[in-house]
Amino acid sequence: MRKISVLIGTAILSASMSIVAFAGEWKHEPTGWWYQNDDKSYPVSCWKEIDGKQYYFDEKGWLLMNTTTPDGKQVDINGALIQPAETKSQEAEYSSNLTPEQKAEQKRRIDEQIANQETVNDAGISVDPNQDTDAAAQWSWD
Repeated sequence: MRKISVLIGTAILSASMSIVAFAGEWKHEPTGWWYQNDDKSYPVSCWKEIDGKQYYFDEKGWLLMNTTTPDGKQVDINGALIQPAETKSQEAEYSSNLTPEQKAEQKRRIDEQIANQETVNDAGISVDPNQDTDAAAQWSWD
């Protein structure tokens, strides 16, 4: 009887370890990026955490990038939420002993630097926000 219990237990453990974990996947179309969940649905008008980062998807399911979301939060060029703590620490670095006009100018410069900085995606590819992607799409690789 004990051998049968051990055999059944081993079979159950083996079967549970062979289950494949499904994950969603990013999809790209000419209109933009969207995310397909493993159940074939997609996020709409909401935030979704993907690989440890927060992303916002509009009412049609498109990823918002390099903009302000409907709830007033900022997303970077890749669509990831810009954490308020990061922005506040940068602002604090420049804001001591400055006039309101100087603070506004410093904030404008920081925002401009964030918008223009190159980012690296998960594949290690550098993305230049100033790149003319239309011209790149017309190149011939013959």
